[in-house]
Amino acid sequence: MVLTFTLGPHVRVVRIVANGLRRGPASEARLLYEDVTEST
Repeated sequence: MVLTFTLGPHVRVVRIVANGLRRGPASEARLLYEDVTEST
């Protein structure tokens, strides 16, 4: 799944890599998605 959303004046695109099995720390959550936003 790929999500596209605005963050202020910027557009951000992230690919969901896996679903989390539990609510955990941010360090674990960052492993569940990949930022594929194009740099300009």
